Amino acid sequence: MPGAITSRHVRLPSTATPVFNSIFERDPGARETIVRRAAPITLQSARRLNLTSLNLLQHDQARARQLEAIGQGNAGSRITPALAPGSIPATNAAVDYTVSIGIGTPPTQCTEFTDRLTIGSNLVVVGQSIGVAAQSEGFDDVDGVLGLGPQGLSRVTDSLFTQAAITQNLVAISFQPTNSLSVVNGELTFGGTDSSQFVGSINFAPITGTSPSSRFFGINQAIRYGSNTNILSNSAGIFDTFTTLTMINTAAFGRYKTATGGVIDNATTLLKISPAQFNNLQSLFFTINNVVFEFTANAQLWPRALNTAIGGDENSIYLIIADIGSGSSFNFINGYTFLERFYTVYDTQNRRVGIANTPFTRSTIN
Repeated sequence: MPGAITSRHVRLPSTATPVFNSIFERDPGARETIVRRAAPITLQSARRLNLTSLNLLQHDQARARQLEAIGQGNAGSRITPALAPGSIPATNAAVDYTVSIGIGTPPTQCTEFTDRLTIGSNLVVVGQSIGVAAQSEGFDDVDGVLGLGPQGLSRVTDSLFTQAAITQNLVAISFQPTNSLSVVNGELTFGGTDSSQFVGSINFAPITGTSPSSRFFGINQAIRYGSNTNILSNSAGIFDTFTTLTMINTAAFGRYKTATGGVIDNATTLLKISPAQFNNLQSLFFTINNVVFEFTANAQLWPRALNTAIGGDENSIYLIIADIGSGSSFNFINGYTFLERFYTVYDTQNRRVGIANTPFTRSTIN
């Protein structure tokens, strides 16, 4: 990995650093035998909106194409850093979350690619590989990206597990819907789950066997609109925190568009509905491993307080369900707008994804 990066002296102080600018990919060959001792470690994260010169739909469709190419191009082999989705420019990130990261002991200027990484106040990774960019764009007030995958990159969660700093090789993520540009409302837990962040039980679904979704934290799911309108039959897709919208394949999107009566808005390229149509908007129901999760009418809206941030009209109503793009091998991508309504667990050790309701699943904040 260091050989692919041009190094120079860069100061990396303890600061706010994006941690979700990545797709999660499982490691199908992982085998662990070390006895774990530590309890799960939980970090608070701050949400910020970064929409400079950004079209949400175009960004997310480009993201889907990039991930598909990665998944299909590496079937049966390990992903190399050169093919990693981190090559997508940071300026395209619509939403990211931040936590406090320190590089070195104490954080200091360096050219070394392997160092001691401190996450939060007491979670330490020894010998973590760190890539130093020669130049970057769009990194206002942040100094780097903490990678949680894919397997070809230096995965911090794997390092923590290997060094017995966490009890399980998993990471759990809690988001909350908000209508603010920047707010501390997220949580990242290494090595376990936080029961205060979800209600009921966590439903686990196995990693799908369908490629290329099987190369990532992908599962099978079906989607229904209202009581009996089928949107997406049970099929494979992925979870991705770097995708903003909730994406479905072109045929499914056509059915959703018809069901809602929405029209494509020229300014945002999102579906737009009238107040009368919103009053009749029904919930979507996601069936995952025989458990049904309700995605309410309010959850399907882009936050109206942030309409102008995406080039929209402040009084319009935009939907966050979008077309993944013609010919995609992913049938869906459950992006940030889906994930902020549910608690999710990415379990490399047991090759599964967990989903649970939260106190914000039925929030009307949008």
